[in-house]
Amino acid sequence: MLVAGFISIRPDHDPLINDVRKATSTGKWVLIVHTDTSNKADQAQQLMEPFAASTTATL
Repeated sequence: MLVAGFISIRPDHDPLINDVRKATSTGKWVLIVHTDTSNKADQAQQLMEPFAASTTATL
């Protein structure tokens, strides 16, 4: 179990988690998009940027 816990540590997710907590605590909505390629992630970010207060990406 210790090894599984160590593997599941994702420090790259910390900025995302902090932004989600901050947004929801101020009554804002959060949309999380999970894609299978970085190209699709870039497309999703480009589509949302004109409408979003902020965007955050992880690895």
